[in-house]
Amino acid sequence: MVQNGELVDQFSDWGVRILGFLVKENNPGLRTFCGAPVLGTFGDLIRVLHGHPVDEVVFALPTKDLEDVREMIDIYEVEGGEDPHYF
Repeated sequence: MVQNGELVDQFSDWGVRILGFLVKENNPGLRTFCGAPVLGTFGDLIRVLHGHPVDEVVFALPTKDLEDVREMIDIYEVEGGEDPHYF
């Protein structure tokens, strides 16, 4: 478990660069999360995958949002993603 802002630093030590986050619902006041930009909502996944070089996607949502996760994983796999990570 890490504090907000430490997440990006922690993964940069591993050579991983976090592109950003997608949120469930649009919140114009939320521009960053854990030190990385909010790129849009779940519905923007295809746009983000097509607009940025993405090597891996991590799905980290509460179990109550499991249906949303399944839909996003399906989109990710259709768009050519392999081995998504679930948390």
